[in-house]
Amino acid sequence: DTGGPWAQLCVSAFSLCSQLLSTVILHHAQLAAEFVQHNGLKLLQSRRLLDSSCTTVVVDMLLIISQLARLSASYYPQLQEHVPSIYEDLSTILASSSASARAKACNTIGNMSRHSDFFYQHFARTPRLIPLLIQLCSDYDP
Repeated sequence: DTGGPWAQLCVSAFSLCSQLLSTVILHHAQLAAEFVQHNGLKLLQSRRLLDSSCTTVVVDMLLIISQLARLSASYYPQLQEHVPSIYEDLSTILASSSASARAKACNTIGNMSRHSDFFYQHFARTPRLIPLLIQLCSDYDP
């Protein structure tokens, strides 16, 4: 049971909201900065949006994290502070059955490594992350 039509409607509405948010952040650096400034990353963590059962929401949240990491290393401390579960969440997503979620997790890790080695020690300390990432180098991409 998926919770009936009301629950499905709520998931669809939330998915549309997460898509709008990720699109705004992807296309407007100033709005990305405001998202961080106004505790958007805290919301992402407190609502466990990287652990959602809705793949589109997970992909949208990965798009946000990836874009922030890509835009500037100045966002790294906020990502570290406000999304402390990101390393385990990335490991879980790398093992997901969703090819789009796995691909976006790989892209996010790449962007988190773009400007510096800030996240390297955390990647190395997350038991499954590097082995899963290596395994995905041979993932079939249709």
